[in-house]
Amino acid sequence: MPPWIALPWVESGSTYHSAEKSWAPRTEVPRKFWNVWSSGNGTVVTIRPGALGDPVVRTLFQGPSGRHCEATAALLSVDGETLSTTPSVLDESASESTCTADGTNWTYRMDPRDRTVLVRQNGGTPQRLHLVR
Repeated sequence: MPPWIALPWVESGSTYHSAEKSWAPRTEVPRKFWNVWSSGNGTVVTIRPGALGDPVVRTLFQGPSGRHCEATAALLSVDGETLSTTPSVLDESASESTCTADGTNWTYRMDPRDRTVLVRQNGGTPQRLHLVR
């Protein structure tokens, strides 16, 4: 049986009872990602603790003209050293009316050479975010 298959029942002596386990493992955001990160050009990303499906990434964009946009994305997966999120949902109450959500999934990984740098990517050119102290 493949290791990813979970059985809902376990044997105890001559009877079976519910194992009360999830069918999928509960994956959470590794602690090293929990922080505030900045691109230096108006994008600030906050990553907080949470499990699959939880809103764990908050993105704030302050444009050069003063435009203010905020969005939240949920944790989609953790694959080794990479976090993947759902497309962002715009927080309309905290954003200007001209803002739109980007509609793409993002991945986040630590720069292996510099743990104060988070690499954010959505298929295009990676964006380097620096730890805010």
